[in-house]
Order: sequence, then structure tokens, then C-alpha cells
Amino acid sequence: MGQDWKVAITPECAGQLGIAPRKIQKRVQKQVYQELRSSPDNHTRGNIKKLANFKDLWRYRIDDYRLIYYLDRTAKKVELFKLGPRDKVYDQIGFTPGKGPPIEIVANPNLEHYLEKVPTPVERGQAIIEVAAKGQAKSLDRAKATELPEPITKEWLDRHKIDDPGEVIVGTHTDSELLALEHKGVSTAVLEKILNLQYPLGLAAVLQAPVREIPTSESLQQFVDGERTLESFLLDLDETQRPFVRRFSHDNPIGPWLLKGGPGSGKSTVALYCIRELAQRRMGSLPNLNEPKLRILFTTYTHSLTNASRHLLKQIGVSDDPNVVCNVVNTDSLYGKYLSREQQRTQPIGEASEEAEELIKKAIAAVDPAGRYFGRQSHDWKFISSEVSRVIIGEGLERIDDYVALDRKGRGRALNKNQREMLWQIYQVLVDELQSADMCFYVQRAAYALKAARAEYDYVFIDEAQDLTPVAIRFCVALAKAPERVFLTADLNQAIHGGRLSWQQVATDLKFTGRTTILRRNFRSTSEIWDGIAPILSGIDGADKETLCEEMVLHGEMPELALTPSFDDTITLIRQWLHNALISERVPPSCAVVLCYTNKRCVEIAEALPANLNAIAMVSKKLDLEHPGVKVTTMSASKGLEFPVVIVVGLCEGEFPRRSTGTQEDRAASENEQRRLFFVACSRAMRRLLVVGSSERPSPFLKYLSDEDWRRVD
Repeated sequence: MGQDWKVAITPECAGQLGIAPRKIQKRVQKQVYQELRSSPDNHTRGNIKKLANFKDLWRYRIDDYRLIYYLDRTAKKVELFKLGPRDKVYDQIGFTPGKGPPIEIVANPNLEHYLEKVPTPVERGQAIIEVAAKGQAKSLDRAKATELPEPITKEWLDRHKIDDPGEVIVGTHTDSELLALEHKGVSTAVLEKILNLQYPLGLAAVLQAPVREIPTSESLQQFVDGERTLESFLLDLDETQRPFVRRFSHDNPIGPWLLKGGPGSGKSTVALYCIRELAQRRMGSLPNLNEPKLRILFTTYTHSLTNASRHLLKQIGVSDDPNVVCNVVNTDSLYGKYLSREQQRTQPIGEASEEAEELIKKAIAAVDPAGRYFGRQSHDWKFISSEVSRVIIGEGLERIDDYVALDRKGRGRALNKNQREMLWQIYQVLVDELQSADMCFYVQRAAYALKAARAEYDYVFIDEAQDLTPVAIRFCVALAKAPERVFLTADLNQAIHGGRLSWQQVATDLKFTGRTTILRRNFRSTSEIWDGIAPILSGIDGADKETLCEEMVLHGEMPELALTPSFDDTITLIRQWLHNALISERVPPSCAVVLCYTNKRCVEIAEALPANLNAIAMVSKKLDLEHPGVKVTTMSASKGLEFPVVIVVGLCEGEFPRRSTGTQEDRAASENEQRRLFFVACSRAMRRLLVVGSSERPSPFLKYLSDEDWRRVD
């Protein structure tokens, strides 16, 4: 009998399989898996039956257990959703034989393909009202600890195969005590397991969960025996991602490739899966002395995304191998390899630093002492610093004529020919001043490295390219043995470090015509969160409409907005809201992040949160994704990451957006950059989002958060 169907599993079902009795595990691995691969809809068997009122939602009877699964007939895929004792499973999915489907499914238009009969507008409207009322009635009291649904006894732990060597879990009575276990040394995986056992997901949530493909019954057994993690199984990619990744399964794939997509579209994940395809062709075989190692580079702007990418590559099977070298490194660290000893000793400074201010004012005084063009206004040094760093150096300009002719669209303040010539002279003096002080701008490191770059990688993957300057991208491209071996991902709407990238100006050899793919489906955030945050970019100059038009996959709670009068009130609100959100979403404190505009505010909030949340302030270079507690970091450090629960704080006039000086064009450019940063911060949220602003001095950015799409929290 053929095995034409693929089998995939949700995290919920995988966890339930892991704690099932051994005889049930063996039946699933040895019998059920094989039957589902061959004939999952063969209802002539007494153990297989389609659930009433559903279209292709089935159950498999295994003694007194029930396995709930869905048949995706287009992809010929069996998706395993729930496993457990009959009564418990049916209760969790809201299924009652002889009655209609659960109202949560009827209310969600994205799930109507699971229903045998499409609901009428009246039926859906009524279901939406009932779901809202049901959710309000079950809402947890945020100010009080709540008794757990099931007491955690030694027998309960043994039944669910949970070890408690330090006896810190047994005797836990309330949800607050449960959340504090992570701080006491209980692993994140164990705490998530307990949360899901105490508060099982309903069918609507399970149907929206990502699935991972189980290729063989042997691999399923390895998972049950603890020899493989769920993350080691490949995600089930969609119809746009899958063929794109498949290009890299053939010998010698030729590009270049540009992958565009909004937040949560899976750009970084697809890039890493492409690397896996390249590496898998060479990994595991005996070293061939006549064939050089396959060398792959994955680089991106932030340390945090680099660390996360390195972890995911390891999970999907890309590890050390005699035939493959896969370097995952952030761009600034990559520059260091190509700098001379003298350049490495040079102190890099930021464009807004005190050192930059002193040196630029000195250069202005030397070139334009009368203040004909610059220097009369105190903010001129900031404009010049940005212009030099992002345009002259960032674009790799070497002649004054190139600067005079450059299209500066998106830079705010307009400059005529005389102003540009004067600014170029200031730049030349500034370079000498920097050299004398043994300093350089961070972006100069890319320019230095470009001159020393050598082609040494077979493939170069540049993630989140919109945050790199053209000279930085040229440097990365120069490391590839051919421009046809370069892969970029980008979303100009998420550009938070300049945001005026033009592919035509990056490298003449990068021709993306016919080689650009757009990912339009958002797998990270819920539709409600996306509807709430999309207006933040409304009307902004340079917005990429292609990546703003996303198809949302998930549904959930509306994003929430709170205005508080003081810092102490903000901390009280965060504590109460976090408690509610973590329990509602069944995740431990380590799955939550608080995002601030400045490092100083991060420290203040982390120190003020209660000890049971184990909050810690982190900068990008030290962002520890494994920390067993709430992460408190900057909005920019969160770039490329995702968290189930997100709080964005500091929406106060003068704090965020920060007060900017300069001409009207300068101020508009600064505000647009910070709006993009606000959008990036909010789009890190997967399931729950809270924005906190000042009730006394509300931020002007709050005008983009409409009452229709945001729930107010008192």
C-alpha cells in the first residue's frame, strides 16, 4: 500500500504525545502513522471517523484516546492537532456530538474552510458576540493570584512525566506561583508544558498553530524517546516559501536573489532553510581532498538576530562538518576581520556621540567660520554628522562631483550646490580630525573593510539588508566569489538606520529583475495586531506598499493601549497586565519582552519589576534569548526577533519620538525614522501587544492608534 500523504504535527499535539501512556505512543508510531500516510480518510475502519459539521476534520480512535487531525487534500497532508482521553479532547476542542461546531471556529473567517457549511453573516456576527462575552466572563483577575485548575501533586507530575528533582514544582497552588517557577530554576520547556496542561488550547488556537513535518515513523519514535526536539523537524512552508527554498536543493543554484516581505513573513527563516538545502548536499559525506569546502556566510545588522539565526540553524541540522563551513556573524564583527591593526585600534563612535559633536563643530569652525552655510544653528552639527555618516561615507562617495550629483531623496533638508561643496570640505577636515584622534565613525569600518575584502564565500546571505548602508552591502557582496551567489532579504518599511536604500546604487552587479520574490503572508502576528499597527506607517515617505499588503493567518486578542500618569503607575500596570497575558497565552515570563527607546529606561524598568518575573535589562550585543525571565531591551535591539507577549513603553511627548532640532525637513525625516522604529517594535508581537504612553504628555505617535482597533486599558 502506498504512502502518499505527508504527516505534520502541531506543538500542542507533540506535547500530548510526549506524555501519553507508552502503549498509546507505540500505537501511534507503529500503526497510526502508517495508516494515516496511506489512507487517512478510510472510514470503513471503525477507528477512523469524520467529525460532524466539519470539513475534513477527523478523529482516530486509539483505545480510550482520540487523535484529532485535519486533511489538507491540496497538499496531501495530514495535520495532527490533538491527542488525549476521549472526554478531555472533545471538551478541549468544544466538540459535542450532535451539536454544531464551536463558536470560536464560526467567528473566525480564516477558519471557515474547516467547516462543512460556511456561516451566514448573521451566524458569524452572533458567534463573534458570544466569543467576546465568553472571553470577558473568563477573564482572569489581574490583581489577584488564581487557583490552578488542577492541583499539582506528585501523582499529577508522575502522570504527566514531569521531573521535579528539587521539589520546587509540587505543591504549586496559584498561577502567580506557577509563573515564578522559571525564576526558581524550572526550565522554560517544563513550565510551558505545565501551563499547557493546566490551560489546554481550544480548537481555534490549535488550528492556527504552525506544524512541523514528521518524515518517517522512525523520526517520530526518536521524538517520543527524547532523541530529537520538535524544533529539529522542518516547518511546513507555504506555497510561496516552499518552491523558493527548493531552488537551493539543486547543484549550483544561481542568483542573485532578493526576498521581500513584511514583518512575520518568514524572510529570515526562509533564508536559513535555503542555507540548510545548500549544506545538506555536502554534509555527512567523507571529505574530498580534491573538492574545497562549501563556504557559506550569513550576516545581518544586529547581534540579537545573529544569535537567534545561529540557534535555528543548529536546530534544523546545520552543524560543524568537514565539508561545510557556515559562518553566522553580524556585519560589524565581520568588518573586524578585514581591518588593519591600526584600523582595529581606532575607536568607533556614533554619529550622535559627544565625540562627534566636538570634532564636527571644530571642522565647521575651520571651514565656515562666518557661518555662511552651517554653524549658526546649534543643531547643524547633528545634520552634518548624519549626512557624512549615512550619505558621503555610507554611499561610498569618493569625489565631490559624485556628492553634488547625488540624488538625496529621503534625506529631509535640501542642499544646493554651494552647500554641498561646503559640506564636502567640512567632511574632509572631519576625516583628518578623526584620524588625529584615533577615531572613526562606525560606518567607516565598512568602508575600510571593503577595500580589503576578498572573495572567499561560495554563498553570501545578507539578512535585513534595509538596515545596512550601500557601502556595507557592497562589502558583503565583495566577499562572494560571484555576485550571482548573493542572497538578500529586506523590507524598507522596517528600515530604522537611514532607510533610503536604492538597489540600483548598491552594486551594479546585483540585478534582481525576475529574481525577486515577495512573501505576502504574515505568520507572526494576529490579524488584530496587524490592523492596529499598520496605520503607524500610513502616508510615510518611502513606504513599500508591496510589503504592507499582507495576508494574515492568525487571529487573537486586540492590541491594548494604556495611558499612565507616572512611572510607578506604569510599573504597576505592566506587572498586572503581564500576569494576565502570560497565563492567557500559556507562556512563561521568558516569552515576554518590554521594549524601550533608550538603554537607560530599560534599566529603570527592569529594576522596578517584581522579582518573580526575573526581568533583566539587555543591550543588543548581550541580548540573551535563553534568559529565564522577562527581557527588557531597546526597540532597535529587537529587530528581526519575535515574542509572544510584547509591551512597548515610553510613548511620551519629548521621549518618543524624541525632540528633534533643525529645519522642518530635518524634523520630518527624524520623525519618520522613529515612526518606523515604533512600527518595528510593535510588529515583534505574536499574540499579545500592549503600548503604554503618558496620560499627562501623550506622544504624537498615539494618534495612529485608533479606538476601533485598540482596546483601552484603565
